[in-house]
Amino acid sequence: MKQTTIFITYNPKVGTEQTLAARLHTIGAVNGFRMYMPDRFNSDSVLDTETRRRIAMSDYLVLFSMSALSPIVKQEIEYAFEHLQDKSKIIVI
Repeated sequence: MKQTTIFITYNPKVGTEQTLAARLHTIGAVNGFRMYMPDRFNSDSVLDTETRRRIAMSDYLVLFSMSALSPIVKQEIEYAFEHLQDKSKIIVI
């Protein structure tokens, strides 16, 4: 059986969102899910190749957002929808 893969994202420079995303990443990984997060080290303004690859390998996208969506997060959501073709697999918290 294929392992469920989840891409978790957050608005750059929003510490609370980043902390929640990192904690979910850890909890998911220890419970048998394959977890991915965006490559914010190389880019927090443009959807880079590595982040696109991670989204493309994912079955779901989970977004933590406690403020207005940043342009990079909007790009991630749009790319995820193109890949998943199912808005029920994009979860906004």
